[in-house]
Amino acid sequence: MGICLPEATVDTTHTQSNFFLHKPHWDSLPATHATGGGESITVTTTPVTGSIHCPTKSSFTFYYQNVRGLRTNIEDLFLATTSADYDIIVLTETWLNDEINSVQLFGDTYAVYRNDRDAVATRRKRGGGVLIAVSTKLRSSRSSSRVDNSIEHLWVNVYGSDNTIAVGVVYIAPDFATDATLIEKHIESATNISNSLRPCDYHLLFGDYNQPNLVWTSSPSDFLYADPSESRFSVSGSALVDGMALLNMKQINDIRNIRDRTWDLIFINAEIASECIVSEAVEPLLQTDAFHPALVCNLNCSHTINYNDITNDMKFDFRKADFVLLDSAIASLNWSRLLESDIDKAVETYTSQLAQLFRQYVPLSRPRRKPPWSNGQLRELKRLRAAALRRYTNCRSLFEKHHFSGVFSAEPANEQSINLALGSVPRDVIDITTFLFTVEEVRTAIRKIKSSVVAGPDGIPSIVLKLCAESIATPLTIIFNASLSQAKFPEMWKQSFMFPIHKKGDKRDVGTYRGITSLCTGSKLFEILVGDVLFAAIRSYISPAQHGFFKGRSIDTNLAEFSSLCIKAMEDGNQIDTIYTDLKAAFDRVDHQLLLTKIER
Repeated sequence: MGICLPEATVDTTHTQSNFFLHKPHWDSLPATHATGGGESITVTTTPVTGSIHCPTKSSFTFYYQNVRGLRTNIEDLFLATTSADYDIIVLTETWLNDEINSVQLFGDTYAVYRNDRDAVATRRKRGGGVLIAVSTKLRSSRSSSRVDNSIEHLWVNVYGSDNTIAVGVVYIAPDFATDATLIEKHIESATNISNSLRPCDYHLLFGDYNQPNLVWTSSPSDFLYADPSESRFSVSGSALVDGMALLNMKQINDIRNIRDRTWDLIFINAEIASECIVSEAVEPLLQTDAFHPALVCNLNCSHTINYNDITNDMKFDFRKADFVLLDSAIASLNWSRLLESDIDKAVETYTSQLAQLFRQYVPLSRPRRKPPWSNGQLRELKRLRAAALRRYTNCRSLFEKHHFSGVFSAEPANEQSINLALGSVPRDVIDITTFLFTVEEVRTAIRKIKSSVVAGPDGIPSIVLKLCAESIATPLTIIFNASLSQAKFPEMWKQSFMFPIHKKGDKRDVGTYRGITSLCTGSKLFEILVGDVLFAAIRSYISPAQHGFFKGRSIDTNLAEFSSLCIKAMEDGNQIDTIYTDLKAAFDRVDHQLLLTKIER
């Protein structure tokens, strides 16, 4: 991407600005008298008209600094910017007011956008304020998206021929850093900005959120995250991390201050986070503060964002499939060649053949961008509902894959433990490799699976098996028997979709979630067949007191049997002592080596 301004006429000099009432500065407004909300804003400009041609740029340089006040550094900043070559300058804690004109700070080389502190609302005459200065070689304007004006933040759009960079800046004063509602309002404004952008546009947000208790650590996948083991999450800190996660924005600044903390944060689209390099400024524009190093951010815009356009996201609509013709087409195929293949190759052939038939007999569905009954009012209500839900839950939502990697972190069973556990395990109950399924047994198993039009990782929903059972049972029988004879489970069927489902307790604790997996239909059917064989073989070894996971028995049968035992004991004048136990995350604590050893025996 190259942000480029074609030959155009722009206003580059601003000589006077007089604000009667405080409003966020927009010094790049044309000379006019504007009214709004009963308050008047007068901006007087002296335009210098010129024809500027901007060559195509493949990268942009941002400068960011918490300047801790510009009132005493006006001349220093002016001199520094005359020799600097930054495309965009972002400053926080500017301490500016209506008496200071932006042309005093940057001359005519930058279009300046300001949001000075409202002394009336904050009851403070000094401090705060944010500023974004964009080189006049670039075309820019203040974002028209709705943002909360009670917060010291602003966004500016920098336009290119094909793309837009939304550049934002925010300053949260220390007194308000623990205000989760304020953070949520800021996130809501950032959401409005993101929603106004196209998938090919960029969103870059600089800010001093005054969250020193968030410790940003590099992950194995080479991105920064707020380390739960080292950070102390306040409600506002969690709201910030949650909000940026929901926006799919990554924090990319790893430059630490004198206290070994990162106070100034830079968030950017996750898709292009690797294209943005942050470093400490070698020659800061102004004297730096030990807690806020000056930063230089280089954004490589030659990278193309890969995204899925939902208008072209075509999916099969199995609700409208012609299953009669599909069943006939499956039956007409010669599946005997599956016998000559390796099990993985056989499953691959089976899946690809069905996919080709789906293209012929299953219509495509194009998801709508918006429901036909949707309107602006309903979308606004949905936005308010989502904001209320965030305020109510106040919970973390960062779930990376590595969170679930520690589920099976218990020490593995040693050889002595395994030998002790094998003492009660019978030997050679069944040799599964010599067992073969018939086509009729596969059809019977198909009747047991639930009908669904939602496909798993293999792209084959269970409704295809249910309504085409007569024909599809043949290739499946060949695959199942080949898998048993080769003692190998198909690699493709090991894939699954995993969803974390909250059980109970603190939603910020990953231990309160259970992983639910969506399997391939073929693997689920195979599980039913093998499960029936194993159960029939080991049924005589199972205790009659076992009611869980036993066909024909349940909690109800357990309770009925226990109640009968208690009533009989009471009638006989005997005493009943009962002990209830519950193993926390029982399935997660099963030792895999011990389980495999028992199965092998």
